[in-house]
Amino acid sequence: MPVLFLTGNADLSKDEYIKKKVEDLKADYTRIHPKDTDRIEKIRRSIQTLGMFLLGMLKEVPETVHVFIRSTRGIKGYQSISFDLPKPWEREKWIDYVKKAFKKKGLNIEDDAAELFFSMVGSDEGRIEKEIEKLMNYCESGVVTSDDVKKVVYFYEHPPLDELSFSISEGRVDNAHRVLDELLKISEPIVISSVLANHFLDLFKIVMTVPKKEKYIWPEISNISKSLKIPVPKVA
Repeated sequence: MPVLFLTGNADLSKDEYIKKKVEDLKADYTRIHPKDTDRIEKIRRSIQTLGMFLLGMLKEVPETVHVFIRSTRGIKGYQSISFDLPKPWEREKWIDYVKKAFKKKGLNIEDDAAELFFSMVGSDEGRIEKEIEKLMNYCESGVVTSDDVKKVVYFYEHPPLDELSFSISEGRVDNAHRVLDELLKISEPIVISSVLANHFLDLFKIVMTVPKKEKYIWPEISNISKSLKIPVPKVA
């Protein structure tokens, strides 16, 4: 039974790797989270350390099952692949990361647009992915310019607060907990509550006034923004 550790902090890259492996193997995929006690209660009771988990429980898994373990580090004797993001201060590497992320989505981004994009979005792979998806719907030419970025991309003026708001509304619970823990060290609870309240008031306006459908074209998004007085990037 192949056991592979996926180490590092690039979670989206890990997701992409697993997705491709599953497609190549034509296999079914089930992800088990540490908090999924209903699925892994037996394993959880038996585990004292990660090493015991591997040496004991994994031996019972059939050879046809591939196990991918997301971890900060590997364990001796098991194969591992590292997926690391650039360090927060490595701006040039982040710009290169942004360009490659656009390429993966079938878009090219001009150099000055990539610089602007990174300045507005910051060094968070989840935010980068989300804003690229918005530009995919907007940019028909396949080449993203600075004007496109200015019109579409949300400016994360207070990255941790914005990230918390979007993580909660998008159901990314683990990330929301992580960001909230960090925010509580540097911000007052009343400030955090105020930002969240405004965020969800905007969402409430959209839900209550906009007809629900699977996809919106860009002129519709622009009109919604004008009528509700909510910035276009946030509506998108």
